[in-house]
Amino acid sequence: MSKAINTEIILERISDAFYSLSKDLKFEYINNVAENLLQIKRENVIGQEIYIVLPHNDIQKIVKRFRHALSKQTKVEFKEYFNNRWYEIRAFPSAEGLSVFFRDITSKKQEYEKMNYLANYDVLTDLPNRYFFNNYLKEKLQGLKNPIAVIFISINKIQKVNNTFGHESGDQLIKQTAERLKRIVNRTGFIGRYSEDEFLIALEYQDQEEISSIINQIRESVTIPFLINGFELKTSLSIGISRFPMDGDSVELLMKHAAFAMNKAKKTRGSNFNFYSTNQGEGNIDPLKLEIELYKAIEQDQFFLQYQPKINLTTGRITGVEALIRWEHPDWGLIPPGTFIPIAEETGLIIPIGEWALNVACKQNKIWQERGFKTVVSVNLSAIQFNQPNLVDTIETVLQETGLEPQYLEVEITESMTADIENSILMLQHLKKVGVRISIDDFGTGFSSLSYLKNFPVDILKIDQSFVRNLHNNPNDETIVKTIISLAHNLNLKVVAEGIETNAQLVFLQNHLCDEGQGYFLSKPLIANDLEHKRIEIEQIVEANGIPGNLNEKIWMKELLEKAKRELHDTVRLQQGMIFKFKKINDRFIHTLCDGELLYQFGIIPSQVIGKSLEEFLPYENAIKKTSFYNRSWEGEEFVTYEDELCGIYYLATLRPIKKGGEVVEVIGSCIDITERKNVEKALKESEFKYRLIAENMTDIIMLLDINGNILYSSPSLANLTGYPLKTFLGECSFDLINPKDKQNVINGFNEIIETKKPAKMEAHFLTASGNSILFEGVGTPVLGKHGAPEHFIVVGRDISEKV
Repeated sequence: MSKAINTEIILERISDAFYSLSKDLKFEYINNVAENLLQIKRENVIGQEIYIVLPHNDIQKIVKRFRHALSKQTKVEFKEYFNNRWYEIRAFPSAEGLSVFFRDITSKKQEYEKMNYLANYDVLTDLPNRYFFNNYLKEKLQGLKNPIAVIFISINKIQKVNNTFGHESGDQLIKQTAERLKRIVNRTGFIGRYSEDEFLIALEYQDQEEISSIINQIRESVTIPFLINGFELKTSLSIGISRFPMDGDSVELLMKHAAFAMNKAKKTRGSNFNFYSTNQGEGNIDPLKLEIELYKAIEQDQFFLQYQPKINLTTGRITGVEALIRWEHPDWGLIPPGTFIPIAEETGLIIPIGEWALNVACKQNKIWQERGFKTVVSVNLSAIQFNQPNLVDTIETVLQETGLEPQYLEVEITESMTADIENSILMLQHLKKVGVRISIDDFGTGFSSLSYLKNFPVDILKIDQSFVRNLHNNPNDETIVKTIISLAHNLNLKVVAEGIETNAQLVFLQNHLCDEGQGYFLSKPLIANDLEHKRIEIEQIVEANGIPGNLNEKIWMKELLEKAKRELHDTVRLQQGMIFKFKKINDRFIHTLCDGELLYQFGIIPSQVIGKSLEEFLPYENAIKKTSFYNRSWEGEEFVTYEDELCGIYYLATLRPIKKGGEVVEVIGSCIDITERKNVEKALKESEFKYRLIAENMTDIIMLLDINGNILYSSPSLANLTGYPLKTFLGECSFDLINPKDKQNVINGFNEIIETKKPAKMEAHFLTASGNSILFEGVGTPVLGKHGAPEHFIVVGRDISEKV
């Protein structure tokens, strides 16, 4: 009865809702949490079928799972939508029926959907974001039968609208443009927002006329003025189109080529569009000629590197340099990287060009190292390079040939290159084994999932310059920059801001603890010799224009203190057991700390314990019992321990007083889960009880002997047969019960069992209290220890006197 009462008390105190059903799905019990969640009363449901108690259409799915659990006698765990709420349900079957635990996860589900929305959709326009669009297009390209066009759209002069009417008006213009585009595209294609004023469309088509028709509709859609905050605003669009497979066979190439075509369209006034073509190129250079000249550039050594410093925003020192490739053509002059890099990637020439850049950058840094200029050189990797199976071998070879130590080389990859999570992690792990540093460039603009970022073995995040550029002009960009800095520091990564062009941007980044910075305000890219000559001048810029050194140091010290506090809290929170502290205040033990995984397993959160005494969160009987242990520790006893159980979990607690000046000022306690040990002990006791019950009701004799033949246990049947009280046998030598004429034979048989380690059968006359003897037939079985030697003997026998 007391056991049932204790079970009911526990079920009424657990945080989960609970009910039990009979085999025919009738309610047998329901706890108070279930009453509240389902809005039913236990007195109205006990004995009623589940269909009567929960008459909702949704119950059919749940009942189907319940019946499966009962028929298969296996537990089921599932999430189900029922009566306009989401529940997490666990059902455990038995021969008598079903025990059901469940909890309302509607808020959690809604939060998940919200996070999923934020991860995949743009909040302003409600369109899929770059990450979602990238995955959609990637799936479309796999096994696609029809050709597909990628349309890159940019709203012209959005910055002018922001400057004239404010960013709110600019946002409204973007939002209304998105609405017009959706109405056109949703019937035939897929649209996403690429960046602030740019959109992407994926469109399956039969012929080019179909693309042109959609483009014309898009252009016409913006001829009608936008009504925004009482003003009629007009805008135009620049549109670029690339086509699969003729313009590229990967997501990255198609998007780059569409952007390339869009930028060409942007050079003409008004709404215009342009198809990507290998017969057109930036600066009227034929891409085919450009490709041919690229081969010559490698052979004729037309490439050179410039180095843009990375500045420590606290000390002002140059901590690294980014190697940037440049092409000086003998006839065409300086060709921008944005012109030749896409063609180099498309043709595969990026591989030898990238190897050249890596080799030259490492060689130059080795020269600087020998001159006392200790810095890290970073080299950008393209997606094609990053996916080369021999990339690690190439880097190791270059390091060996140039003599540069691995820690002085940094490889930069773009965030979009990590979209293939599994392969990216594997490649990054290989690079880390080499010992080089790894940074993610353009962070905040790509497709990487934050849930996987924690698994990337990277060292640095680089904030994309598009966010830095609009600091103080766009609150959203300020928020993004601060968030990226905080995220990086919480992941123990350094953060570098690109594109610092003003004093205000520098101060903002310093004030929010950005580690390093790059940009024209600090230094433009320079050739190696110029960088050496201007090094001292560059390293004075932060001190001259930034936050004063002592104030900057205080800001960092405050952040380091906060970080230490967070790390301590995380350590306590994540440890498997539980840690708590308490003090005695007004004759009550008040808890000042409580956290750890075990606490949550009890169904309790820290706020239910901290600032509370035992009786405020534990059953009264448990609180009283624990108070005595608390008293002992508060009075100075070292290492007070006790065991207890809460919500089906057994635990071992240890208390230790903290003393100052010889007096106890606080007690610290820790708990560990010992449920598994307790369950084993319980099983052993139950097993021992069951077998003892069997033994004590058998007519056959059972004895447990030690290695010398002494009786450790005997069944009551031995006393019944011999007439001696049972307690007289315990601890006595079993050989003394045997008739002297049989005694030596039994001892010999006993020794034979020890030698052979095998069971043996024997007969002997046992002496009785009346002076007679009975003939006993028995089998002795050795019980071997962990070293293989007999440690005990079990003898099972019976009286065969009547058979002789």
